[in-house]
Order: sequence, then structure tokens, then C-alpha cells
Amino acid sequence: MPDIYTLKDNLINELWLPTVKDARKLLYPRRRNNAKMKLLTLTNGINVNEINRFEECGLIQREDAVAWIIDDFNKRMRLEAEAPGVILEGDIFLESILDPTSQIRDHFPFDILNLDFSSQEPILLDKRIECEVGCMEKILYLQNENNVRRLVLFYTTTINSHCIERDVIIEVSDAVQVDGWQGLTLSNFPSNISELVAQKSFLQSVLQALCQKYGYPNIQLTDLALNTTSNSIQLYSIAVIVER
Repeated sequence: MPDIYTLKDNLINELWLPTVKDARKLLYPRRRNNAKMKLLTLTNGINVNEINRFEECGLIQREDAVAWIIDDFNKRMRLEAEAPGVILEGDIFLESILDPTSQIRDHFPFDILNLDFSSQEPILLDKRIECEVGCMEKILYLQNENNVRRLVLFYTTTINSHCIERDVIIEVSDAVQVDGWQGLTLSNFPSNISELVAQKSFLQSVLQALCQKYGYPNIQLTDLALNTTSNSIQLYSIAVIVER
């Protein structure tokens, strides 16, 4: 079985590209054949085939794409050779998105949010998924602040037998108050979620709830899980198309 990084093309071909094609038809019916969407993508700086494929299919303009990488000179040089529109880098994406002075905030809003956390290092830290969910919420908050009515969001991570702590995610989310929102309701899940099927269902429920929290009630969700070289680790990607 392939490793995490070589599986990216499978994600592009089987989930990401079909989803963006469908989204353009659904969200921009009058410009369904020529609407160009603005992309934010998290990348390892080596494989940015999502930019190439989206551009080939006329879905984005390369010069408008924003690529985020871990701060690394060699990776930046490789990425510059691919010539995306904007390259941003830092130590931890979550810290940058929370920093009100961060450059990335200047580039909001986006039409496509490709939050591929599997491309960020290290990928198997304890409480990693809880942090990723907090990051997604902040991004949805920023999109909402910019009055974005429709968007495509990909959340890609690695899952294994390490428990996801439900109450940590609830506590972090409920600390961000939104008028009319009563908080995350996830009582049908146990406090510690370790089984892979349950983790997938939980993450889908959380992402749907966060979209609703920020005023996106119309949600289409699909997902894809791919086995890696380790039998205990899966590469898991959720795709959502949302609209007000």
C-alpha cells in the first residue's frame, strides 16, 4: 500500500476534482462553464497537483491560488518552481490563522478551502485532530466575516486508534459564541472515540455542525478513506459544498 504523500493524486482524482466540478455547476449555474474559483491549499511544498489539475480543468486561475507550507527553504524553492499565485509559510498553520496580524488573513475570502492537514508536519501529534477542528472553525468564522455565501471545503487528516476527545472539541467550539447558536450537540458519541468508523462519523457530524453554526444550512457531504502503508493509519478526506 502507498504512503500518505503518494495517495494525494487518488484524493484529487476520486474526491477533490469531482467535488469542485460539481460545486461550480451548483453554486454558479449562470457561469457553470467559466467561473474561476479562488483556492487556498495546504501543501507539503512537493506535490501541488491539485493546483495543476484544477487549472487544467478551468476551475481556478493559478495566479489567484494561495499555497501554505511549513517554513522550509528547500520546500519553498520547489514550490516556487510550480509558480502558484501566492506562497505563505510558517511553523504551524493553526497559529497563523489565529494571529490577527498574519498575512494569510489578507487573502480571505476563498471559494475553495483545501485544508490538507496530512501535508503538515508532524502529522500524528497527540490532540492533533482536536487542533485541526479548531482551525477549521476559525476559517469558517473568517469566511463568514467576509459574507461568503457559498464555498467548497476539504478537510483531510490521518486517523488511527488514538482517541479523539469529544469534550475538548465541544469546549473549544463553544468558547466562540454566535448569536442564536446553542452549542455543539454531540451526545450520541462517546467522550473518547477510538474506532475508525466512529471517528469518521464523528468528524462528519462536527463539520456539518460547524457549517450550520456559521450560517451555512445547505450542506452536501462526501468522503473518502484510503489505506496507507501502516495498517493502523488511514488517510481520510471529507468534502463539503455549502451554501446559504
